[in-house]
Amino acid sequence: MKKLFIALSLLCLSHLASAQSTDETASLRNSALDKEEKSNYLGAIADYTKAIAIEPKEVNWYVWRADDFQEIQDYQNALKDMNAAISLEPDNINLYEKRSSLKIQINDTAGAQADDEVIIDLKKKQIAKLNTALNSNDDDQKEQLLSERADLFVQTNQFEPAIADWLTLSELAPQDPAVWYLKIGYVYKEFLNSNEKAVHYYTLAIN
Repeated sequence: MKKLFIALSLLCLSHLASAQSTDETASLRNSALDKEEKSNYLGAIADYTKAIAIEPKEVNWYVWRADDFQEIQDYQNALKDMNAAISLEPDNINLYEKRSSLKIQINDTAGAQADDEVIIDLKKKQIAKLNTALNSNDDDQKEQLLSERADLFVQTNQFEPAIADWLTLSELAPQDPAVWYLKIGYVYKEFLNSNEKAVHYYTLAIN
């Protein structure tokens, strides 16, 4: 009984400490936002540094602090924060996109290209997951999964498979295929250099 009482007491203390830290970090976030509105980026950075001390595994603190480091053109510290964020969420595409953009700002072209290659690989992994989902899923989610896969195909320069998915979608929702025809027309015009096919699908979208 005594052991149970101690365990429950420790659990209550843990929940209390967690609630207190959440309240404190929420207050720090609001404080940082107020300072950012006044262009007091150093003050906001100080708030995020305190938040990181409380929640060192929360990715957003590093990302928000990196944004403020960029505002004061402290790109090296911004890069350190983005590296820390990626170490916490190594499969987060958005983080690599932000870091790639930052590397371009500091003329690290090779580093930006390396991040872009990681982004492509991660998107291909997402496509593989969508393939599995489409093979095992019912028809209720098929349209959403196909739409997501088509967009990823375009983002990884796989245009013909994207067009195939959009054509399938136009058949699944024949009452409103215009949106898919517009996407197909755009890809033919901008990426596949086929104005004739672009005009064909744009015409289908209008009619």
